[in-house]
Amino acid sequence: MAKIFGIILFGIIAISIYGGMHYYVYHRISRGLELPKNARLYLRIFFIIFSFSFIAAQITSRAMPSYWVYLIGMIWLGLLAIGVSAFIIKDILALFLPKYPKVLTLGALAVTILISGYSIWNAMLRPCAIKRLTIPIKKLPAEMNGMKIVHITDTHFDILTQPDFVESIVKRINSLKPDIILITGDITDIDVFRFKGYLDALSKLSATHGVWAVAGNHEYYMRFDIFENMCAEAGINILANSNAEIDSNFFVVGLVDDESGRFHNMPPDIDAAMEDVDTTKPVIMMYHRPRRFKKAVEMGVDLQLAGHTHAGQIPPIDLIVWLIYKYHYGLFKYRDSYIYTSSGAGTWGPPMRTFSRNEIALIELVKE
Repeated sequence: MAKIFGIILFGIIAISIYGGMHYYVYHRISRGLELPKNARLYLRIFFIIFSFSFIAAQITSRAMPSYWVYLIGMIWLGLLAIGVSAFIIKDILALFLPKYPKVLTLGALAVTILISGYSIWNAMLRPCAIKRLTIPIKKLPAEMNGMKIVHITDTHFDILTQPDFVESIVKRINSLKPDIILITGDITDIDVFRFKGYLDALSKLSATHGVWAVAGNHEYYMRFDIFENMCAEAGINILANSNAEIDSNFFVVGLVDDESGRFHNMPPDIDAAMEDVDTTKPVIMMYHRPRRFKKAVEMGVDLQLAGHTHAGQIPPIDLIVWLIYKYHYGLFKYRDSYIYTSSGAGTWGPPMRTFSRNEIALIELVKE
């Protein structure tokens, strides 16, 4: 009963926010441009029609996937979010320039269109950027000096993803000749078994010490059994509140995502994941969300890898992410340990990025 109530409450909040965003932008345009009654009616109809595009995209993506329905719905969501940001700035400027409502409104519309266009182009840039990092580890044995980790996260393969994009990511990763590949969740938002080419491409990932992954929240939304079957077919090892000793030199630890607690009654558990880990050796922890870092350090983790935030993707989400997450994007240090939060190799929702790039992280471990 509590689970059903939670779903209903979440739906009400989400619809209220989504509807409020539409009303806010519509009201600012109609009022700022002093539109006549007929024009306001047409604008209202326009907003109502497109407000259902995102909902239609979510519904059809599972029942009868349509590339164009999904694309229109997601781009509209991105336009709306950027529009909200632009009109908030416009409202602030209006406090100092109250005599120019039309100019400010037209300016906000122009900014929305220009930033949205740039964000779509930026997200489509190929290939993914390579984020190169060198991280010193005190416990690193001499034979591991210069070890290369490829960290990939949040690819979010969906209806908009073409098989050649998956192929390009795999080729890009393999060209880096990694010693190990670590994936911190949200690999796909679709059943890859229904889309030819995705699974074949993922199975070509190659690294000396294999490919390891943890689930993100979207693995649970999609269906965890699909994630498990996909990894089994592609030769990807899953860690779920567990660990693996690699080549007797170091440990890889993996936590489940927080959503596992809601779906499987198995919340993230560092104590269970670190059981029997020899902390005199380097310990690398994968966890989809950039959280629990300090506890991980206190338990002997030297490097934590995370994703989830997407570096915000577009305004105002980037600001919200910055406010919510201390380790929102980039490399952070606590004591002698590090956490790296990647912006992700793909996008969720709007295929748009404003202040970040799709990235693959190449991490070289060196003896401190």
